[in-house]
Amino acid sequence: MRKLFVGLLFFFSGCGYTLRTVEKFDYHTIYIPVFQNKINISEDSPNRQIYYPGLEVELQKVLKKRIRYEGTLVTVSEPEDADLTLEGEVLDFDRQALRYSEDEDVEEYRVSVKVRLKLYERENLLWEDTLVGEDSYILAGSHAKTESQAVNDALEDLAIKIVDRIVENW
Repeated sequence: MRKLFVGLLFFFSGCGYTLRTVEKFDYHTIYIPVFQNKINISEDSPNRQIYYPGLEVELQKVLKKRIRYEGTLVTVSEPEDADLTLEGEVLDFDRQALRYSEDEDVEEYRVSVKVRLKLYERENLLWEDTLVGEDSYILAGSHAKTESQAVNDALEDLAIKIVDRIVENW
């Protein structure tokens, strides 16, 4: 009976859940400046009517929050204090109709935010990638939400993908 108890104790003590990455990660700090906004809003651009001012600032806030939540890295306010620097450009913001009513009114939209990223260790480029965060929203009914809520959810989705790319995809 004692052997069974000790065996079960060892078995269950090895089970656990953590938000941290399992692999060895040699970096502790990251600097994230506000991304450059490269969205074309000229007169002939299709994005002109759906532009969100300050999208890059909001993305920085959401990204820093996600990094704190994940726990592997700590954000710093000066680049010289960082092991890593993440630079980025907001390339596109898009809204697409997904579903229409019988009267051909839009019932559901998808919003997406596309960024180009570069991760540096001091002066050395570690990787470069393009990622997209997206969310859909319904205009009426019990699951309805506003476009600004959907944009925030798309930024959250993008932040999850960025942090996963930083800490897990080596």
